[in-house]
Amino acid sequence: MPSLKQFVGRRFHQLQRKFINESNFLSSRCKKKLFFGKEEIQLPEAVWSKVFDFCTPFDLMKWKRVCKQWNELINHRFEGILYLDVHRLDTHILLDELNGTHGELYEHPSAQILFHLNAHCVTIIVNDRWTSRDVQKIFDAIRMFGRTAHTITVDASILELILAGLSSMDLGRWHAFQCYLRTLNGSVQEDSVHVHCVTCNSDSILWPNLKELSVRVSLNEFPCLSRLKDYNVNPEAIMDVENLCLFRLCLPVLENEFSSDGSPVCRRRYNRHVRQFRQWIAVETLQERYCQQYF
Repeated sequence: MPSLKQFVGRRFHQLQRKFINESNFLSSRCKKKLFFGKEEIQLPEAVWSKVFDFCTPFDLMKWKRVCKQWNELINHRFEGILYLDVHRLDTHILLDELNGTHGELYEHPSAQILFHLNAHCVTIIVNDRWTSRDVQKIFDAIRMFGRTAHTITVDASILELILAGLSSMDLGRWHAFQCYLRTLNGSVQEDSVHVHCVTCNSDSILWPNLKELSVRVSLNEFPCLSRLKDYNVNPEAIMDVENLCLFRLCLPVLENEFSSDGSPVCRRRYNRHVRQFRQWIAVETLQERYCQQYF
């Protein structure tokens, strides 16, 4: 049986622990009440705009989801975009050539995409060996930045991606289709490969403010021109044809009998692809607003 001294000592320690626990609980409640009782400091929009000046395009696109105020501020910033240029090339070679001096050329943290963004112009570069993730992100970026753009320049393969995104085809399946085409490397066999999509009617226009559109075509991208009609997406789904001032098709000069990879150049084949493209774009509707430029 414990002595009186042991009993009193044990009881004292129990009361001491209870007192400490209750004190900590009351202290945390007071701190929480004090925290929630503080008035939130609302920074003015000018301060946030200054902060956004030092952010990457990827941060801005992600922060649009933070709150309504940020979404409105970033949307207002993007409304000043008038020029959009989208390339598909080997980004690794490009970065090696720039050798770390690419300035405001930002790399996407999880995709093979480079961005350059200023007040009125956006340049997007995607790797020529793009992944399914790259395809989806580049389409979302084109849709976002193209809303207010007046002048847009894209590669032919990028234009095919846009039509695929607007068609009934899933972009993941389309990327698998592109992986198969890559094995053909722009050869004659690629001319006979086509896709079949259901006609999709859309009330909205992808680029409602577009005034001038240029499509660059490399030697291996000529088959893209013939495949555009396979997606059953009318040009009116991309742009307001009546308000378009100029459509420019930029083609390579076929001076040599052989291409850079040693394969023979068949001008008749390339002209056939151009004719298919002209039918899809309805040249007779554009008339003098359509032109072909050679580089």
